[in-house]
Amino acid sequence: MGNVNIEFSGDLYLEDFMAEWERYFFGSTFSHLLGDCSPVSSNIVQLWKSLVGTNQKFPMSILKPTGCFLKEVLK
Repeated sequence: MGNVNIEFSGDLYLEDFMAEWERYFFGSTFSHLLGDCSPVSSNIVQLWKSLVGTNQKFPMSILKPTGCFLKEVLK
């Protein structure tokens, strides 16, 4: 779960509960990558830090090719 501390009150509506989980998920710093390698050709933590709070688009040019197609992954 990275650096997230989870605290819920007992009187949340479902929509608020889901919104809190989303906030916790996207607001945390992940401590690992899924798999053994980075999906980008640079330091991914530094990349995310440089993009947070900006309107910059994710630099697609630094993504590493996987050789997979989305339709294969979603099977």
